[in-house]
Formats: sequence, C-alpha cells, structure tokens
Amino acid sequence: MIQTTHPTSRLPSTGADPRGTAHKALIVTAIAAAAFATQQASAQIATDDFNSYSVGSIDGQSGGSGWAGAWTSDPNQTQHTQVVGTSITYDLEGTTLGGGNSLQLSNNGSILGRDVFSSVQTGGQDYYLSFIFQSNSGGDASTNASNFTAWRADDTTGDYSTGDYAVSRGVINSSTAQARVGATTASTDSGLIQQATTYFMVIGFLDYDGGSGTYTTTKTWLNPGTGDENTTDSTIVATATGTGGSAGFQGIAARGNSLSVTEVILFDDFKVGTTFDSVVPVSVPEPSAYALLFGAATLGFVACGKRRRS
Repeated sequence: MIQTTHPTSRLPSTGADPRGTAHKALIVTAIAAAAFATQQASAQIATDDFNSYSVGSIDGQSGGSGWAGAWTSDPNQTQHTQVVGTSITYDLEGTTLGGGNSLQLSNNGSILGRDVFSSVQTGGQDYYLSFIFQSNSGGDASTNASNFTAWRADDTTGDYSTGDYAVSRGVINSSTAQARVGATTASTDSGLIQQATTYFMVIGFLDYDGGSGTYTTTKTWLNPGTGDENTTDSTIVATATGTGGSAGFQGIAARGNSLSVTEVILFDDFKVGTTFDSVVPVSVPEPSAYALLFGAATLGFVACGKRRRS
C-alpha cells in the first residue's frame, strides 16, 4: 500500500513574535528619546559655564552660547563681580553640573547682568533660568536673614541697579529660597540652605499678562529633580503671584544685598530656556548613540521579518 504524504500547510501565526515586538520597542524607544533630546535642546536659549573666561572682573567678558551680549556689571562694583578659579559641582540624577571656573559675588550691592535678547520680549513667553550656587560666609558670624542675592527677569536694557523691587525675581535669602513678584513674596521652608554646600536652583518667570504688560507669577525651585516641575512640596518650590512683575524679558540680572565683608556666593552652569525641562539637564545619549540604537533595532527588525517569511 502506497502512503501519500501531504506537505504540512504553513498557517499564519496567530501570536506575536516576541523578537519582532522587542525590535519594534527598541525603534520606538530610540525615536522617542531622540525626539525628547531635540525638544529639550530647541527650548534651551543660552548657557554659560565661565570656563573660557579669564579670572578677574566679569565685566565685558562674553562666553557660553546663545547670548545677545557680554556680562555687564556696576563700574563701581567690578571688584565684587569676579570670575574665580574656584570649582563647585552638583550631581543631578547622575549628571554633574558645574566644575571649573565660577562667578563670585561679594559685598553689598554687587550688581551685574547679561542680555539674552537684543530687545525686551513682550510676547507672553514663559522663561526659565537655572544655575548652581554655594554660599560661603568665610567664618563671619554677622551673616543674617537679610543677606540675599536676587536674580530677576531683566526688562531694562543695561541698567541693573534700578527698579529691582518692581520685577519678577528668584531669591537666595539666607537659608531660604524665595519667589517674588513686585511686593509679593513666597518662601520655601526655612533652614534649607547651608553654608559651604552646593545647591541647584531653577527660577520661572511665568504667566505674562497682556493687560498689565507684566509677568504675574514667579516660581523658584531648590534642588528640583527632573520630575518636579509641578510639585507643591514646600521644601522644593515657592510660588508667588501678584502685580508689579517684570515688564517683559530681555535677560537676567542679579543684585546682592547685605552680604557681610567676608561672605561670597559662587554661581556656575547657567541655563536659560522656555521650558522647565530645557534648563533641568538630564543624561541623554549623544546623537551618534541614537543612530546606532536605531540602526541596530532596524536591522534586527528586518532580519526578523526575513526569518518569518522563510
């Protein structure tokens, strides 16, 4: 008796190939990560780390990227607005901020600023500033709660000494971080800022009101993480809302007040952007790494498809 052998039919698989699913996931991950990095970079306007500067007065020095001009300081205070070789660093979720030169402010009334734009921007865009800082009293016991340095949304070309109280600003006030809009002040919990310790600060100049022509909200974050934009934790953020804020945004300006004879505040790693994420850096692969990841995932996906068709 002759037996007839019938070839086994190749029926389409009803289950997903886990290898194909994995490759698809890799592609999606690579595309999403690259898109996030591109979005973060496009929202970042200006940066400065002072490492290309000469040690000495910062007045007239220009480095970093994205700025509209050089740093300008009060001609009577240039000895108190200095680039120094002192290094401060801060670890943000595995990303090291700072290192190398830093900006040092000292003495009462130290004033300086830098333009991000060539003219005051009044289109309603939110702006964010971030930096790291460290306060050092030099052993002077006279430091008190009135010692502060305020960074503001500057709306007056080149004049950093006037109108300081009719603006939006984030403040380092002794052991507390503050947000101010005109005469309205909000503070984080007290006792958060200690001497000789480096901190990370983000200041948001927000909610521009077209009717009054001013920013109505300032938020100041102290040591935020990458997911803390909307936190209400009073150990991290202070939010002030009121009238009398900055009438637009052209750049950033600082004023020190009641600093003792020996007290200095060091700053480094400035970033200005239009989103919180653009000034809160995260570790992301280089573009070449995205290309390799995407290429590997694509080749794997093609190879998997060939195997399934064979």
